[in-house]
Amino acid sequence: MVETDKSSLLKVGDRVVLNPLAGCGECINCRTGNYIFCQSMPAFYTHFAQYVQIPDFVCTLLPEDITYDLGSMACYALGPAFSSIADLILYFREKGFSCIKYFNFVNEPNGFWEIPDNNWHQWKPAVTALHGEFEARGVTPETVICGPDSAYDDEWVDMCIASIRHVIGEYEYL
Repeated sequence: MVETDKSSLLKVGDRVVLNPLAGCGECINCRTGNYIFCQSMPAFYTHFAQYVQIPDFVCTLLPEDITYDLGSMACYALGPAFSSIADLILYFREKGFSCIKYFNFVNEPNGFWEIPDNNWHQWKPAVTALHGEFEARGVTPETVICGPDSAYDDEWVDMCIASIRHVIGEYEYL
């Protein structure tokens, strides 16, 4: 964060992840953190720039021990409700939850609507890095990555089995 305008949530110097969607900030959905359902969602913001102006409530603080590369997956894959690995660790360690068994990295990553635009060569290292982070932080074996729940065909499932079988713990497959 290089500059803020009257933010009570962020300060200059904070490391943040920008979520790809924003809301009005006023409705019940926005006030409860569900701004992806805002009925008054503003026009799209761009995140592919060195500097952006975006509402503070769509920024997620990035813990110091999570790299920018790994943190960038939070908006790519995890979205606003899942501030990611840090939340899983909190639920496991501090709250004693043991019911989170499966983590879907990206819904239908080979769909034309998804980032990285049906690009296996971008998705594979990202999901592999997430798996490594899960292992390093002790999230596995309690939670395994499931997927890819592919759109259209089984090609991505076949590629996972062939090249990253150790990363994917469960498949959603029809």
